[in-house]
Amino acid sequence: MDAACASFLVLLMVYTKITYGVVELAFLVFLATDRRQIGWTALALGIIASSALAIELLWRGGLNYLADLRVAGENSGGLATLDALGHVLLNNLADLSVYALVAGIFLVLAPSYRNLFL
Repeated sequence: MDAACASFLVLLMVYTKITYGVVELAFLVFLATDRRQIGWTALALGIIASSALAIELLWRGGLNYLADLRVAGENSGGLATLDALGHVLLNNLADLSVYALVAGIFLVLAPSYRNLFL
């Protein structure tokens, strides 16, 4: 049931808003590193791969979808420049510092490579 729900949500997001789908895929891959979760996450990733292939065979809209995303990115201003990213970093420096401090404390208390990515 978990695999079916996860694969449905990932496919829905990939074909609705690709950036959300990519994040969900990354989360499933991250979950696959846990021995207790590997069974259903591997099944979910398999369902996603086979469903995406089936959708592309029937719909054949993948390349058109990616071309549409490219055009939308060009019209919305594209990627932020390094200067704009610097302003975002400076405007949120206090929040990022508190987050880094709390994350560092948790890593010291429970050192694990998995906790590094949480």
